[in-house]
Amino acid sequence: MFAWFERQINPFPGNEPSEPPAKLWPFIWHYTRGIWPALAVMAALSAIGAVVEVWVFSFFGNLVDWLAGADKATFLEQEGDRLILMTIVVLVVSPLAVVLHNLVTHQTVFGNYPMVIRWMAHRYILGQSMSFYQDEYAGRVATKVMQAALGVRETVMKTADVFVYVSVYFFGALILVATFNVWLMLPFLVWFAGYVLTLRYFMPRLRRISERQADARSEMDRSGCGQLHKHHDGQTVCTLEAGNQLCARCHGGVSRHGSSADAACFKAQHCADTTQ
Repeated sequence: MFAWFERQINPFPGNEPSEPPAKLWPFIWHYTRGIWPALAVMAALSAIGAVVEVWVFSFFGNLVDWLAGADKATFLEQEGDRLILMTIVVLVVSPLAVVLHNLVTHQTVFGNYPMVIRWMAHRYILGQSMSFYQDEYAGRVATKVMQAALGVRETVMKTADVFVYVSVYFFGALILVATFNVWLMLPFLVWFAGYVLTLRYFMPRLRRISERQADARSEMDRSGCGQLHKHHDGQTVCTLEAGNQLCARCHGGVSRHGSSADAACFKAQHCADTTQ
């Protein structure tokens, strides 16, 4: 059963590679258009799960009203059909939707999706000229490919899974409380406005920080650094400097674990040892 879900996406598509767009969402769609049916199924199952949960809350509220005003002798006869329907939803539909959602997410999408991106990016990079590789470190290119695959997967899955679930759940709950009293929607709307403003404030800053950290990781992972030094201590100096830059960017520009002076002292000591 697991193998069937895993075969629904070919991790090594045979289409000819082309240059990805520079903009964010066109870039994401460039690597996603071949697997969008699986993502659509994942989003639909996530939405079904949210609708079922909101419906269950609504049903329990109605059930209390029914029990308060119904005749105990005829209650099962009058409401039996709806009770059976809700039992089927809770015991069959909801667990089945959860199982299918997990299978599509983890067996179909989670492993194959980033591999599709890596394969397409790898084939496109292989078509570059020699000057491209002379002007760029191979390790940095490889790191960017690996990071881009995981970044695209996380962005798309958070949008198609978590964002869809939260949106359906939120607006479903909003409609549910509005059936009781329209003013009960006000706390939900205030919270939603605050959430949007928080995202508008923090997301651009987090994007810039993530970009700087990704560049720092690429600098530290590049394989060309070791080729510049015949002695292993030279590579240690380069790694120390790159690691210091990464720590500084993680800590807001100030490294607490080392400095460029440490690298300079290490380099001076190495030069003194080699001249003796």
